[in-house]
Amino acid sequence: MADLTAPSPVLREEVLRCLRAFAWDAFGPLPGAAPPPRLDGKLPVPLTDLLRVAEYEGVTEAVAAGLLRRLGDQAGAAAMLLEGPRRLARAKARAYRAELADLGRILSGAGVVAVALKGAAMLAEAEAETPPAWRDMIDLDLLVAPDALAPAVKALQAEGWTGDVAAFSPSTDYHFPALFPPGDAPATTELHLRLGWRKGGPLAPEGLIARAGPSAIAGLRTPSTADRIAHLVLHAQISDRRFARGTARLRDGLDWRMLTARADAPDTARIAAVLRGAGAQAGQGAEAFAALQALIWDAPCADAAW
Repeated sequence: MADLTAPSPVLREEVLRCLRAFAWDAFGPLPGAAPPPRLDGKLPVPLTDLLRVAEYEGVTEAVAAGLLRRLGDQAGAAAMLLEGPRRLARAKARAYRAELADLGRILSGAGVVAVALKGAAMLAEAEAETPPAWRDMIDLDLLVAPDALAPAVKALQAEGWTGDVAAFSPSTDYHFPALFPPGDAPATTELHLRLGWRKGGPLAPEGLIARAGPSAIAGLRTPSTADRIAHLVLHAQISDRRFARGTARLRDGLDWRMLTARADAPDTARIAAVLRGAGAQAGQGAEAFAALQALIWDAPCADAAW
């Protein structure tokens, strides 16, 4: 059975090969990187171990899709075994997006400007018929201005959302307690007042909201690509303490790969410079994260010193 915290080198490399194959198709080729190879011969690790590590890392659908691309005409039984997890991922993505559309309708009706964050931003910018199924998530994060929090909560409560409202401490908490949707909607909602414990800095909410643009969901906005990358690094490396622990999660790597492939994505040096405004560790975390992504995606690293 696979060790989820420290998979064998062979298993780890197979997971990465599948991710690279998925990302090549989904986000486009990387400059200077070779296209991912097809799988020649039998998969060198048990399929169940591959999927267990993928689930642990939050990349099940991406690994499954990448493996099928690598197998090509050899897919056979693997395609049938992977159909269940892939069908579930697509159903969840559609349900998440439907819930997000409800949130946009309710909040805009209350006059609240809400900015979708992280996985919610990916759903908000996607077409309704085919929302991205590869982005694993458990809640929907929305950023609102402090003076919009009370009307936002009131509007959601009127539509059946519930939560431990009394647990909120406006002097210390940076997001409202999780709100549970009515019926069988799949995700809780977190209304953020800022992106982390730190107040101010390069991702202060006022500036992020002002820079946000419209989305495909009425009533919701999405941050600029530069803000989304900076938030990803801060959340993955600093808030989750992965930089301090010397760890990373592959789901965060997929987010990085998707965002940095965009035409308006800033280079990593600029990202690091911006994040130094949030402290020296944030800047170092950005550089380390960029270097790690170059290894994960088998891409040239911009700065060998990293």
